[in-house]
Amino acid sequence: MSTQIGLVEGNREDYLDLLMLADPEEAVVRAYLDQGWLFALYEEAELAGVMLLLEHDPQTLEIKNIAVSEQAQNKGYGKQLLAKAKSFGQKQGYHTLMVGTGNSSLPVLFFYQKAGFRFRSVIRNFFIDNYKEPIFENGLQCTEMLILDQAL
Repeated sequence: MSTQIGLVEGNREDYLDLLMLADPEEAVVRAYLDQGWLFALYEEAELAGVMLLLEHDPQTLEIKNIAVSEQAQNKGYGKQLLAKAKSFGQKQGYHTLMVGTGNSSLPVLFFYQKAGFRFRSVIRNFFIDNYKEPIFENGLQCTEMLILDQAL
């Protein structure tokens, strides 16, 4: 199977459902949907993944959202999107790649640490203060946002 990752030009609404797999609060996703760079990963002609990158500061590129459709998971597409984020960030002159995820997102934390990310900081009560409904994953309530980063 062949995959392609491309920069999305035009209507970003088409990617909202997939973005919400990684961030279930629609209002939060809509707040950043039209910012930054949106990349889509296609397997053959089928949308399989999406990633939104934002400038956090002049030195740091942030992965704001990265999601792979449920039927396309465990095929290495998350790694491909992450590699795209790294190469894009380097070409744009950023020195650091950053990502935030929930304290209860154990497989996601493992994924990023395995890819070389290290803990940078914690935003306490982020998900309690910014999300209407509580989020539970792996039997834990998602309360804190854990910020990880790595040098590019």
